[in-house]
Amino acid sequence: SYEWLRPWANHPRLLAQLDTVRRRRPPKRARREYYGMLYHGATLLRDHINTPDAGLYVAFQILSKMVTINHLREGGKERTKSEMLGRVRMVMTGGLEQLVAEMVRE
Repeated sequence: SYEWLRPWANHPRLLAQLDTVRRRRPPKRARREYYGMLYHGATLLRDHINTPDAGLYVAFQILSKMVTINHLREGGKERTKSEMLGRVRMVMTGGLEQLVAEMVRE
């Protein structure tokens, strides 16, 4: 369930600020998995676009990009390829909530 994303979905300005990360594209060797994660999020959003829960999936997209590509604490410094791939795999196996909690602690 993505209900834990509700507080994020209810703050679109905060999400918009997070969506302005410095690094937008992953390294070439990490693109397949990264874009697969974004495709998964886009599919969830498409399937729920006409429901009150659509904001949850917008939050999923923005937060998954933020926790996989950049370090928040270090001014948006990009992550290494291996770190990024590990984080993409965590998101795809249900670890987004843990990664977001770590991001908040940064």
